[in-house]
Amino acid sequence: MTQRGRQDGFTLLEVMVALTIVGVAFAGLITAVMQSTGNATLSRERMLSHWVASNVLTELQVMQVWETGNREGEMTMGGHEWYWEADIQGTPNPNLRRVDVTVYLQEGDDYAASTLMGLLANPESSRDIPQAPPPGAEPPAADGDAQ
Repeated sequence: MTQRGRQDGFTLLEVMVALTIVGVAFAGLITAVMQSTGNATLSRERMLSHWVASNVLTELQVMQVWETGNREGEMTMGGHEWYWEADIQGTPNPNLRRVDVTVYLQEGDDYAASTLMGLLANPESSRDIPQAPPPGAEPPAADGDAQ
C-alpha cells in the first residue's frame, strides 16, 4: 500500500474565489479613483468659469458700460479659451443695470459652465456720491458744529 502524503497548498476552487474577491476589490477601487478624478476636473472647470464670469463683470464695471443689450466674447483662463455672454437689462432702480454673465466651455454649447448675476451702477450718478475720506483724515464738521 502506498500512502499518499499530505500536500500543502490551495485547491483550484480556493484560488478562484480569492481571485474573484481581489478582482471585485480592484474594480471598486478603479471606479472610486475615476469618480474622484472626474469630480476634480469638474470642480476645476467650475472654479475657472466662475473666475471668467467675475472678470467679465469687473471689466464691464471698469469700462462703465451702461447700454442694455447682449455682449459676448472670449477669455483665456487656466490655459483654456472660454466663451461668455453678458445680458445687460434695466432694473426698477434707474441707477442700476442687471448683468447676467454666462460662461461656456466651448463656443455654441448649450450647457453653461457658470452663471453670475451682478449689478452695474450708472456712471453719471456715481459721480455725485460723496467719497469717503482717506484713512487718517479728519471727518468733515457737521453744519451745526461750526464755531
